[in-house]
Amino acid sequence: AVIARNDAEAFAATLDLINDLSQAYEFPTVAAFKASLIEFPDGKTIRLLDRDAKFNVISGTGTANTFNIIASTSVSQSIELINESPVNVKQWGATGDGITDDRLVIFAAMDFVSALSGTLYFPIGDYRMTAGYTNSGANNDIRLLGEGVNRENLKVPQVASTITVDSTNPASFFYKQASRHFLQVEGLIFRSAQYAGNRKYFIFDNGGAVHNFQNVNFEGVEKPINYTANCYFQNAAFRDVQFRASGTFHSESNNIVGTLLLLDNVNHESTVPLNSDKVVCDLRGIREIQGTNFLLEGSLAETGWTIIRTDATASTDWIQSPTMSINGFHSEWSINHPDYVLDLVSGYYEFSAMNAFVADDIKVRLNTKAKLVLNGLTISSGTPVDIPDYFEFVDLSSTVSLENCGSRLVSQPLNPRITLNNFSRLDTDDDVSNTLISNDAPILLTSFDGGYFDGDQTTITQQNGTTSTPSTDATYGRKLAITAGTAQRYWLSVINNENWTVGEQFIIKARVRLPTFTGGLYKISAHVAFTDVTAINYDSTNSGQIVETLIPFRVLTTETTLGVSFADNNPTGVVGDFEVLTIEIYRGANITNSFQTIYPKFVTTYNSAAPTLGSWKQGDRVYDSTPSASGFAGFICTAGGTPGTWKTFGAISA
Repeated sequence: AVIARNDAEAFAATLDLINDLSQAYEFPTVAAFKASLIEFPDGKTIRLLDRDAKFNVISGTGTANTFNIIASTSVSQSIELINESPVNVKQWGATGDGITDDRLVIFAAMDFVSALSGTLYFPIGDYRMTAGYTNSGANNDIRLLGEGVNRENLKVPQVASTITVDSTNPASFFYKQASRHFLQVEGLIFRSAQYAGNRKYFIFDNGGAVHNFQNVNFEGVEKPINYTANCYFQNAAFRDVQFRASGTFHSESNNIVGTLLLLDNVNHESTVPLNSDKVVCDLRGIREIQGTNFLLEGSLAETGWTIIRTDATASTDWIQSPTMSINGFHSEWSINHPDYVLDLVSGYYEFSAMNAFVADDIKVRLNTKAKLVLNGLTISSGTPVDIPDYFEFVDLSSTVSLENCGSRLVSQPLNPRITLNNFSRLDTDDDVSNTLISNDAPILLTSFDGGYFDGDQTTITQQNGTTSTPSTDATYGRKLAITAGTAQRYWLSVINNENWTVGEQFIIKARVRLPTFTGGLYKISAHVAFTDVTAINYDSTNSGQIVETLIPFRVLTTETTLGVSFADNNPTGVVGDFEVLTIEIYRGANITNSFQTIYPKFVTTYNSAAPTLGSWKQGDRVYDSTPSASGFAGFICTAGGTPGTWKTFGAISA
């Protein structure tokens, strides 16, 4: 039933509502309240439906700001926002429509919340700002909280909390930490409306700049996280943070800017905005970096980029050499490959379960006593093809250790600054699959010691006119000069004769000087029973060069012969000999970090006659490999030369 009331009754009811402090009076909009002629008693609750917020009436116009204090334009009274916890930025007047400039509302709300060390909540919406906020209040801690859903901002209509900086000024930013306080950011998307050069989004510019980001996404942001030379933080943490078509971390100084940085499930994908540094992730000046599941991939529009850069200036007051430990690291780049994935200066770095995807993406530069440990790295393909080519040592004090790593590359030459522990060859050939290398003491079976090969366990086969002669070398002391024959690809084999057990592992190391040539190939191969099991080919880009080669392999059947072969594959324009400077054949899964052979001052070797070829030094001895009664023990060089003067020594009785 409808109860009819006269106008007097309606007026009385309205008057009761106006004066009853226990009931709220509603206006549809802020404008409706301002235009109202009703004078409310102090303390009356006013509800503004367009703000979805409640206000209390206060006397006079107060310090009206249109955000949390709104003055009537018709009577002398104001209303003040009843803030909830967390403080809701839309109740302060932010629209979140992606069109209106919400910066002044957000500035006012941030001032209010940071003074209380509280939380500012951003409901679903796109909050456009044409300028950034500077928090300069000491200990004005603040937490910025969004919805945290749909972090890639792909839904229409919007179902996430997004902040968009809309300014063509490269000096524009979103948030500057200019005082000692704690910043927490959670569940928000940050965007730039347009590319603006080296724009910095978050700027940390003061001591005590502690910060924590969780479930945050940066989209199309030039430089999201920036540490100036004035910055210093004790600890900072980034958990479940994505950089999409954005930069990442950008330190402006190699002086100390922070102590501990935690990266947990942090990733970059898509493009990288151009910046003057050409660095995707600049972590200079941070003393300790710990991380789990750190992924950096995407595309680079230019050449000359570095993915991760570190550095720390030495100081007598601080132990600043950085430490970086990442468990689970992936780097993969398209369009242009980076110059360096890691550019490391001083300190200790360890990456476990690292996947660089292609060899082109794992170039590392080390400087000033930097030590890098890679544990579980897989190198699958790409160029260059030699392990040392992936590491550039600026100084002699930096080192690399490859632990439990694997490679499908065809060659692993030695470098005294690169150590290999449980290193696996991942070739498709079963003879070398799962071959391991470590740094334990090796068992040397055979080596070239400057004369002829030892005739006890080793034989040398020269085919189709090939000749080999021991000789001297100005740099390495001794060598074996090989002049190849014709009509036969395999022209020299060094064979170790012994009975081997199925599954035994061997390692061949060779240092050779290639002749000059313009085309075709030279090959160094490991063989079992005169069949190659793995081979390394050198093209004319190595013409005239000294190459160092490491070949691990495994015996899968009962064999008695194994060794190393030198051959050619139709080289053209050949000038000079193929020179063997060192050959070492080891038994077991072990390898040393460099060649062990040190040539003695005088060579002692075996042959059936005095040398007639090659260069020898005075004092060299050749023992007769077929001695007989009334003969001599061998031959001694009394005057060095080519071949020098040789005399018999050591008469043998009849």
